[in-house]
Amino acid sequence: MKEHATQVIVMMFLLLLSLLIPGCNRSTVGMSISNRFMMSDDDVITDLITGMQWKVGTDWDIDWEDAREWIYGLGGDWEMPSYSELNELWNAGISVTSWGPFINSGRFVWCLHSNVLGKSYEFSFVPIDPFAMNPGSAATRVFAVRVSRTRHIVAQRTFRSLNL
Repeated sequence: MKEHATQVIVMMFLLLLSLLIPGCNRSTVGMSISNRFMMSDDDVITDLITGMQWKVGTDWDIDWEDAREWIYGLGGDWEMPSYSELNELWNAGISVTSWGPFINSGRFVWCLHSNVLGKSYEFSFVPIDPFAMNPGSAATRVFAVRVSRTRHIVAQRTFRSLNL
């Protein structure tokens, strides 16, 4: 009888765990853009889930070199975003149809990575093409990112997702 009760407890624990794991993704993806991002007085956008901070560049076409210069001119620890950092914005619901606080009229944002041909990548915020390779198309903008080195993103997501 005691062995059966232990098995039931273990099964209930595993069931509860299986319900919580899918909830992790649902709690971050399902959060509204207006609740997830906070804009400061100095136009720094903070992602309350990941801790990443963002700045949006000027709203005109810019080439990759000028984008890097703009980021460098910000000083401090601002960087050009990686594909995965821009993809985090995409997964949060940021797109050309819903820029949220990332207001601009562009379609692409320069990405840190480049390919073996030396062409720079642009992250497309158009719903049908989330990753584009282009040496400089129209409607390309620049964002700068600052990643908090004191937080561990995965641990923070796990912690937040458990607060149902």
